[in-house]
Amino acid sequence: MPPSDSMPDVPPAPRRLPQPEDFPETGPNALGAVGQRAIARVLDVLVAAAPLVLVFGITYWVTMRTVNGTVEVDVPPGWALALGLAFAVGYETLALAVGGATLFMRLFGLRVARYTDGQRPTWTQAFLRTLVPWAVVAMVLPWFGLAAIGAAAAVYLTALYNPLRRGVHDVAGGTVVIRTR
Repeated sequence: MPPSDSMPDVPPAPRRLPQPEDFPETGPNALGAVGQRAIARVLDVLVAAAPLVLVFGITYWVTMRTVNGTVEVDVPPGWALALGLAFAVGYETLALAVGGATLFMRLFGLRVARYTDGQRPTWTQAFLRTLVPWAVVAMVLPWFGLAAIGAAAAVYLTALYNPLRRGVHDVAGGTVVIRTR
């Protein structure tokens, strides 16, 4: 029936957010397995952190010296850490916003989608999702060194307790990880 002037405007029903039962058990669009996500993440971190490791390695090698029988090295400057973190955040943000997946996510058949509609994340969503774990590393690293890896892992482990397998970083970015095959 065509709308008439006598019919009041009816607001659209609110959009329902996806629930675990809305995703298939297996195949495309199923929730990404935490184990696959973890392996892809570790490999992506190795790629993203490679420039940082290279800068730190060269700095240590160039500044290494022996003083009174003790080996000493200069600590890389703060800008090196900032530059390395900027590269890592930039790499992942670009990969997620442009293609919906990082290199190793793609190889493992995973992609990041907007939680609300399944589309590719926006630049802001990709940035927020990426920033959370790297910010944890940046905050913990100066005081606790390798414990920063554990702190970042804690961010990802929150996915184990979420019915949609969304870690803190997914919640911050408004995303969910799903399978592509």
